[in-house]
Amino acid sequence: MTPTGPGLTPLAHGITDFNFLAGPWNVHHRRRPSPLEPGSPWVEWSGRHRGEIFFDGAVSVDETELAEPGERGLAFRTFDVASGLWSIYWVVSRDGRLQLPPVTGRFVDGVGTFHAVEMMGGREVGVRFTWSAITPTSAVWRQAFSLDGGTSWDDNWVMTFTR
Repeated sequence: MTPTGPGLTPLAHGITDFNFLAGPWNVHHRRRPSPLEPGSPWVEWSGRHRGEIFFDGAVSVDETELAEPGERGLAFRTFDVASGLWSIYWVVSRDGRLQLPPVTGRFVDGVGTFHAVEMMGGREVGVRFTWSAITPTSAVWRQAFSLDGGTSWDDNWVMTFTR
């Protein structure tokens, strides 16, 4: 059944793509603290994650524990019914600033791929988020950066979700 409601059309394909994230999760993080240095060492930690769904699936919000004690990250996702694209925003409790631009994209054949271009360290960096291996009890999220306009990508953060 396709969700409908105020402002939603029955053709809003993709609107429930992030419903799998609702509820509590355990997350194992593997991250490079120096993400602009391909091949730099990884740090690992485990934490909790909790997701909520709003507007019949058109908004997904979740909070995850980060490596520093007491530090949290918040993802805020919105679905544009007209374009069928998701926009994903990120906020870290350390500074409370909404990081722009959002990554945008969609799910195709069970894999969500989202892109943006950001300025980091004085250079243009391609950003890619990927959601894959999604089941009711597991999922994998990856963040990768490209320093060459998208020709090659280097993973710098992997989160493995389990319940």
